[in-house]
Amino acid sequence: MADKKKGAAGIVIRPLKRTGRQVVRTLLEGKPNTILYPEQKLALPAVYRGKHTLDFKRCIGCGNCVQICPNDCMWMEKLEDPELGKIERPGIDMGRCLFCGFCVEVCPTGALHEGPEFELASGDRSKIK
Repeated sequence: MADKKKGAAGIVIRPLKRTGRQVVRTLLEGKPNTILYPEQKLALPAVYRGKHTLDFKRCIGCGNCVQICPNDCMWMEKLEDPELGKIERPGIDMGRCLFCGFCVEVCPTGALHEGPEFELASGDRSKIK
């Protein structure tokens, strides 16, 4: 690689030329490179790994998902269900989850899924789950 001169041309003028080209290109195309997030949302791919969902009827409480979790963000909760009685189902701490998908892959019944929802932040503490 050739050494580039670090004079005024390398420090100031070249970045300004690059920025100017980008501004002109954006004005000619008529669309910005970014989106206004809360109002506009990108279309997510079908294999996007977002917030977890659990189908309680399909889950057998085996605990494979808890054992394979690399961040130890899952645990087995003892619950009382009116139809199923006393059961154990996995709980997930979304703040520690790295969304690797191991728990979904190891589930023998396919009860655990990762949906398209990704908005985990909120201005109201009671809305965060």
